Amino acid sequence: MTDTISAWGGELDPPQHVLRVDVNALNYCAYDLATTTEERLEGYLAVPNTLESAYIDIYALHDKKRIIEAVGHAGVLGRGLERPPIVMSLCLTIREGLTWLVAGYEDGSVQAWTMSMSDAHPTTELCWSLRPHKESVMALTLTPDHQAVVSVGADQRLVRITLNLHPAVDTFSLPRPGNASVAVRADQQISAVGGWDGGVRIVSQTKKLLATLLYHKQGIGSVAFIRRNLVNTLTIAEMDSDEEDSRIVPAHLLAVGAKDGRVSLWDTPFTVADVTPALRAP
Repeated sequence: MTDTISAWGGELDPPQHVLRVDVNALNYCAYDLATTTEERLEGYLAVPNTLESAYIDIYALHDKKRIIEAVGHAGVLGRGLERPPIVMSLCLTIREGLTWLVAGYEDGSVQAWTMSMSDAHPTTELCWSLRPHKESVMALTLTPDHQAVVSVGADQRLVRITLNLHPAVDTFSLPRPGNASVAVRADQQISAVGGWDGGVRIVSQTKKLLATLLYHKQGIGSVAFIRRNLVNTLTIAEMDSDEEDSRIVPAHLLAVGAKDGRVSLWDTPFTVADVTPALRAP
């Protein structure tokens, strides 16, 4: 069975459909992509393998061709596993000319590869394999500077791992197990963790629980901070003037999506000095 990944570019109204890639739909893991230029859609797409969700395929965006197949297969064979753990989350980034692929797995492990993207023979090299979680990894995200990944899982752990050959691992224990999404604010001072219980925990980089955001009645599926210095043009209906009010949108705005079908927007100007047990939406 296949599903489709699509991408749009150009103006928001109307959008321009620029890419379509057919992928395997029978897996939990979402895709990730890394672009090499902002002017056009060039770069790489990482998705679970077409036949086995324990492995990863890499596609080139410009021609939609698979250039690396079944990343992780050699490691599974080396460990002699009868049933390899499936991939749960992916991160892909191009940093300082080097392409990094990071995967979180069903067994709580996280693995990282570097990839050589030569036109003739693209290759991968396993840099490290860790098991920072006791339960399945549910989500991975890159820090805004792409120097580390942050993971959450079915257990209570929030884990930060640096992206280098000798990774440093930092772990924080969350109040409850069962966390499905994570995001890091642009200034990297705080992280937001979405839980199965419908709460969003705000954690500082110094490993303090700053607040719990309470509004949703069902599990949180996605959290996302706004991008830094995003310029948004707003038309204020209540204003007598027809002029548009252009503003710099604060980078501490947080969007939260949940299984209840609702999306909430939060102002999160938290600092390390702020510790608020619970905030409820009006």
